[in-house]
Amino acid sequence: DKAKAKSIESFNRATYNKVLSPVGDALPDGIGGREAAKYAHKALSDRYDSILSQMPTTVDQQFGAQARFIGQKIGSLPESNAAQFSRIVKDNLVRHFDANGNMAGEQMKTSVSELGRLGAKYRGSQSAGEQEMGDLILQLQTAVKGLAARGNPQMAGELKNVDKAWAMYTRTRSAASSLGAEDGVFTPAQLLNAVKASDKSGSKAAFS
Repeated sequence: DKAKAKSIESFNRATYNKVLSPVGDALPDGIGGREAAKYAHKALSDRYDSILSQMPTTVDQQFGAQARFIGQKIGSLPESNAAQFSRIVKDNLVRHFDANGNMAGEQMKTSVSELGRLGAKYRGSQSAGEQEMGDLILQLQTAVKGLAARGNPQMAGELKNVDKAWAMYTRTRSAASSLGAEDGVFTPAQLLNAVKASDKSGSKAAFS
């Protein structure tokens, strides 16, 4: 009925506003469903691009150790996936550093964006090898963002806020695309299921 639909609409708007709150944004009046999802995605993507483009960085010992640790895990991948992972790292990370280990802000933005896109793509695959490869790509992306934050401490807080908002957005996006979420409008139960599904801890301990 109309009262129930209005309640669900208000719940959706409140959820998206919570997603956007860490970056000081909110939904414009009059939009909901898929348009709300598009707005949140663009707002957070633009904020990432703006921040990362101002965060030049230089390789440090911590990043080197993290990269080696991730590299050691390549041995667990099927041979074809291991070769593919190496190509992805070369094309989307290594080439953006100069000979002295420096990376400009624009290259940082490009690298983080591509690693995130590819990581999400492969982690959503039906292939176990590609799923594991996707996880490693996203671990590498996290290490790169950590490097940027250490090199630009004055902007680390802003980056952390966008990361927090994006984590909430991905769960909301899953709820909006779930079965039964008509026109991208989701119920509290669908959001709860999306949050639970995103928990990769043993026995869903983090969700609990």
